[in-house]
Amino acid sequence: DKFIGDRMMAVFKGDDRVWPAIRCAVSIQHLAELDDDVEKTDALVPSIGVSSGDAVFGAVGSADRLDYTLLGPAVHVAGRLPSDAHPGEVLLSQDAYESVKNRTTAEALPPLTLHGFDAPVPVFSLSTGTARQTQISELRTKASKHDIPTLVDGVAAPNEHEPSVTLSSLEPGSNLGSRYEI
Repeated sequence: DKFIGDRMMAVFKGDDRVWPAIRCAVSIQHLAELDDDVEKTDALVPSIGVSSGDAVFGAVGSADRLDYTLLGPAVHVAGRLPSDAHPGEVLLSQDAYESVKNRTTAEALPPLTLHGFDAPVPVFSLSTGTARQTQISELRTKASKHDIPTLVDGVAAPNEHEPSVTLSSLEPGSNLGSRYEI
């Protein structure tokens, strides 16, 4: 459909639209893993969000600029999921997972609080069969056993015995949330 900064949105239509979207996402992750010409960095490995649901599809804008696009909660969820995914991970909305759960496997994750939604959104991490996805699952297992809170300044640590990271304490080379390197 369009490129948005460093993101791309693809639309799959039809009654079985989620399955081709998932096959495309898995293919992208496998191709990213096979690419030997590029130094392996997380910045070059895409995170993907797949969502399904109702959307308005058509021309939106003014006479000066008219875009053919999709609008709606399912589109918004799909756009937000990659922000919460690890590099190389494919996250599915609950509707997307429900439509393919008998054809693939996915790990249920804690619901995500997404901008624009009042309630946390259930999500699933798709099993892609890549080495990177295996590493992501192992990281999640370790993190659940040894959660180290990552906090914004002014928010108290849930466990005072665990170290917390605040925005003012981040120095170049430090990590934020076991995901971002400063």
